[in-house]
Amino acid sequence: MTATELTSKLGISSATLKNWEKNFNSWLSPDYKNGKIFTEIALKQFSVIKYLLQERGFTISGALKEIERQENLHGDQSFLIEKLQGLRTFLLELRKQLD
Repeated sequence: MTATELTSKLGISSATLKNWEKNFNSWLSPDYKNGKIFTEIALKQFSVIKYLLQERGFTISGALKEIERQENLHGDQSFLIEKLQGLRTFLLELRKQLD
């Protein structure tokens, strides 16, 4: 989608989009923009940014910290899931041995 289509879907101005691109560049996926065409990834990422800034009232630095915090939680969850799956496998093997 073009920048105009993206800003229309998000309900923001092109200046706001440019500001967000500049300030959230480190978080945006490298392929969020293919030439001058924005991907669906971009729509999702900019929707998150809009939610944090306009609906939750975060500042730009606060939104970046919240995004980082959420990403860290997902990493922690993945680690926990792996550990629980290992525990499940162990318990299933133990159950077989007891039967």
